[in-house]
Amino acid sequence: MRPGLWLRPVVRADARSHLHRVARPGASFSIPCYTLSVSRSSLSPSLRTLADIDTTIRRVFPFGGRWARRRWATLVRRAARDLASVHEPAAVFSRLEELFGAWGDAHTKLRSFPTKRWARPDHHRVDIVRDRPYLRTGSQLLGRIIAVDGIPVDRLWRHHERRIAASTPWARRLWASRFLLLAPTPGPGTVTIRSGRAERTLRIHRLFLTHAPRPLRPTLKISGHRANVNIPSWVDDGHLQADLDRIVRRLTRAKPRQIFIDVRRNGGGNGNIAAGFASHFITAPVSFGTTRQRIAGTTRVRIVHHRIEPRTPHVSGALMILIGPDCLSSNEYFIAGLADNGRARLLGTRTAGSSGNPIVCEGELGTLPYTYQVSTWRYTRPNGRPLEGRGIVAT
Repeated sequence: MRPGLWLRPVVRADARSHLHRVARPGASFSIPCYTLSVSRSSLSPSLRTLADIDTTIRRVFPFGGRWARRRWATLVRRAARDLASVHEPAAVFSRLEELFGAWGDAHTKLRSFPTKRWARPDHHRVDIVRDRPYLRTGSQLLGRIIAVDGIPVDRLWRHHERRIAASTPWARRLWASRFLLLAPTPGPGTVTIRSGRAERTLRIHRLFLTHAPRPLRPTLKISGHRANVNIPSWVDDGHLQADLDRIVRRLTRAKPRQIFIDVRRNGGGNGNIAAGFASHFITAPVSFGTTRQRIAGTTRVRIVHHRIEPRTPHVSGALMILIGPDCLSSNEYFIAGLADNGRARLLGTRTAGSSGNPIVCEGELGTLPYTYQVSTWRYTRPNGRPLEGRGIVAT
């Protein structure tokens, strides 16, 4: 048997193709699967890891049709050919990152593994201006980045884009830019920049973070008839619900004419909390879209309708939501629900375009533990448009 050809398709007799075309509310269908043509114990550790990930995704991921399942099988075969001759853990995990990156789902990716450590510059960061990377220190923009550690920035950017799991090209490019100054090991580095016609090379120093950054909490500032709300995350840290309830009470007392909600850096979290906050801005029950979900323990899918009911106290006033390419998941659920029902106007740039409600799985490469996550649903907006791969555009 040739390396990489250890998967063969086995389609069940009751399988249906093009589920995204024929699905109806409450309908469910069997999904084609793939089985290993050799025993798992005869595989190398790297191929065994790939087989475990492949099995989980085939059981959990909400494939949109036979074409999607075939595309995933093709990507797995290519990864198997590469991994057949790869044994170093760092190289194995790098190839798995590229597999998830090629699949193109922001919620299906590697989460943690032993070789995933990045040293960061202590005073410098990258800003994107007109799709070009610029070096910033503090509030000063120093110049356009030409090379990092002697590597042309475009080549380095493409390398990181291959390993980034994203559902849209604009989100992939932005997220990859945040790795341009990073390195696997701490120590000195160089950045070549161009300012005007002059080029110069600067030295930077990279360090490992010794502690996780503290989570930011929602804030509210009221000035006259305008209120500015900033919600950096929908992840429940034990204080989020109380903070949002406090913001709602202050808004109902102040009665501002304009409310700006900034969620540009919000990558999602708890969808129930996001929907609960949105329910204070509506006066009647509304649809918040539908999701196509895999039924637990089966190879079938179902369509689930999402509706929210209004809650008191009600917050009136013109509502504007600030959005950007870092918005995804439950945050896009919040944005689409209010915008598509005519309650909010959107300002900013297109969002990342990714739903998921992922599950987290654990595995081992030999004796090295790692975790990865897999999407379990696909979200369709209240206006009937799919979110995945398209995002939400400002109105």
